Amino acid sequence: MIHTTPVVLFRLIRAAITALAGSVVTLAQLNLPSRSLWESHVVLQYVSVIVIAMFVCYDAVRSFDQAIQNSKIRAYDRRLRAALSATVASIVDEFGTPWDEIAVYHYQVTSFWPWRRLSKVDGVRAGASTANVQPYYKIGKGLAGTAVSEQVLLAEEWRDFVQRAIPLKPDGWIQLDERKRYGLSWGELMGSERPLGMVANPVFGPQGAPSGCLVVTGPMKLNELSGNEMRQILSDAATEIQLMGPAPRGWWSFNAR
Repeated sequence: MIHTTPVVLFRLIRAAITALAGSVVTLAQLNLPSRSLWESHVVLQYVSVIVIAMFVCYDAVRSFDQAIQNSKIRAYDRRLRAALSATVASIVDEFGTPWDEIAVYHYQVTSFWPWRRLSKVDGVRAGASTANVQPYYKIGKGLAGTAVSEQVLLAEEWRDFVQRAIPLKPDGWIQLDERKRYGLSWGELMGSERPLGMVANPVFGPQGAPSGCLVVTGPMKLNELSGNEMRQILSDAATEIQLMGPAPRGWWSFNAR
C-alpha cells in the first residue's frame, strides 16, 4: 500500500501556500495596510497570482485525471468480481459443493517499506460479507503466505490442522519445524480463521515473480483441494487475473473510502 504521509504533508503545505498567496492578493486589492506598501511589492503580487492560478489548474487537471482513474478502478473491480464468481461456479460444478459454502479471495503482493505482504483485493462468498475476512497475510506465513514464498499450490484441511495442533500447546507447537507450522507462531495459529478446507494458489506477474494469491475456502477434503481439477480451475483463474494486471493506481485509497 502507498504510504499516505507524504500526500498529507503536500496537502498541508499547499493549503498554507494558497492561504498566504490569497491573503497577499486580497490585501493588495483592498490597499491594506496601505497602497504604498503594495506599490513597492508588485513582484510579490504577481507571484501570488501565479501561485493561485497554478493550484487552480492543478486541481482541475487532478479532478479530470481522478474521474478517468475511477472509471478504470470500477472496470477492474467488475472484471475481478466476474473472474472470482466464475471460479466459484467452476468449483461447485466440479465438486458438487453447496454454492453458498465456497469462498474465493484474491490477494495482491503489496509493499509497505520495508515489508511486503499479501493484501486482500476482493472476494466472493454467497450470502456473507467478505469485509471481515483476513485482510492480509505476511509473506512466508500461513497457507497463502507460504504458497507465495514457495511459489506452489498448497492445500490443507485447516480446521483439522488447527485441532491437531491444540494438544501440543505453545511449547510443543514452537518445537515443530517452521515449514510444518507454515511459519505461524502459536498466537497467529490460534487467531487464524478456521474454514474446513483451504487452498492457496500463487498468481504470477509478467516477469514470473508472484504478484498475488488466490485463496479458496470450503467444506472439501484434501484430495479435492489439491487434486488436478482444483489446480486447473485455479490456474485458469490465475491466468485471468494475471492478464488484468495489478489493481489500478488509486485503487487502495478509492476502496478505503
